[in-house]
Amino acid sequence: MLPKTRAADALPEAEDCYAFMSTTSIREIGERVGIWQMQGDQEGFLLRLDDGRRGDHVDLVLLNPMLAFSAERAARLNGRANAAPRPIAAVRVGALGSQVVMLARMGYAPWALIDPDILLPHNLARHALTGFAVGHAKSDSLAYLITDMLGDQQAAQSLPVDVLHPGARDEELIAALSNASTILDMSASVAVARCLAERQDSKARRISIFLNPSATDLVMLAEDTERRLTLDLLELQYYRLVRHDDRLEHHLHVDGQPRRVGHSCRDISVTLPEDLVALHAANGSRTLRRILESPAARITIWQTDPVTGAVTVIDAEPQEVVLQQLGGWILCIDRSLETQLEELRGARLPNETGGVLLGTIDCERKRIIVVDLIPSPPDSVEWPTVYIRGCRDLRQLVGQCEARTAGWLTYVGEWHSHPAGVPARPSAADRQVLTWLRDERSIDGFPAIMAIVGDQGCAWYLDEA
Repeated sequence: MLPKTRAADALPEAEDCYAFMSTTSIREIGERVGIWQMQGDQEGFLLRLDDGRRGDHVDLVLLNPMLAFSAERAARLNGRANAAPRPIAAVRVGALGSQVVMLARMGYAPWALIDPDILLPHNLARHALTGFAVGHAKSDSLAYLITDMLGDQQAAQSLPVDVLHPGARDEELIAALSNASTILDMSASVAVARCLAERQDSKARRISIFLNPSATDLVMLAEDTERRLTLDLLELQYYRLVRHDDRLEHHLHVDGQPRRVGHSCRDISVTLPEDLVALHAANGSRTLRRILESPAARITIWQTDPVTGAVTVIDAEPQEVVLQQLGGWILCIDRSLETQLEELRGARLPNETGGVLLGTIDCERKRIIVVDLIPSPPDSVEWPTVYIRGCRDLRQLVGQCEARTAGWLTYVGEWHSHPAGVPARPSAADRQVLTWLRDERSIDGFPAIMAIVGDQGCAWYLDEA
């Protein structure tokens, strides 16, 4: 090994490795360099080395040494200057996930691969694993591939458990998540994403990557490193993007029919071309690399033309979220919504105005997430001191929102404005509306939500049975 430096007093920046092979035997080499003298089959060491013998007649052949593959070498070969260990916990390593974790070929390691599923024959149509792994846990086989490839048994750890129901292996799951710098959710499960967003046993940043139902689009939701914008909050902002961007009109529509791969009632797969999965995995992996170097939150959709393969990138700027405790519930709203409410009020002054709020209510976690609205219907009464919300086309508009977002954005409450100089506090009429709304919503177990917009911004009110 020959170290290389740019200056005589500098530390080595790299090392060159040279290897040689001699066609001459060791015994002959010892004689030719003056170390010993052969007496039959025995070496007789000289009392004094013969400095006149320099081994000039020893034949050497220059070899081409190949260093073993490693995470550090993988990073250098892929042009990554910073190859510091970056522990990543990957939740679910199916068709998309198995190809994304091949970032190990670029030196990203170590991995904790968390997936209880077994590789079945039909999975080979799109999975990174091959036939040797059929019948084995996907996480086990991928961990074997990564550790074998990088020559390091610590490069990947397999944990074949369900994050929602880890059972007796819960402590192992906690350790894997708490040791990670990034938790990469590739489950395509809302329940898993929300569970990961809620977990307090890890400070790791969460990033979610999934395909839309027809697999034409890839979605990435990335939390900021401080985790002020968690996955569940980004998810609802993503649905707002789907509602308003006409390019995403059919983004959440389901195309095609499932295909039966066995005789069990659960032996159902989908028709999904491998080249499309590989394209999505490449786009996701490349962007993931950049996100890991940036502290900011991100919402990105890659929309792919299924015929030409052309990719359109659709980005949304994540908005700061405000959390507010209302009774036993946590209200989650973002700055974009509040700005929109204030602008609609200002546009209608001196009259009052209003409309309905869109979002989702998570009864299990006692969270109300409001991200969008519908402005005042055309048959509403808007006077300087009175607002009576109309209903023309309102049911249709809410239905369109639900259809476009697969039901994730729906009606959650009411909003209206107060005129200049009037505080954003409920009037007697507002309290009557809130009580009526509580009685109506409590049938489904939901609270009544009302936003009032005044000179000082938005005030939020909740009433529940």
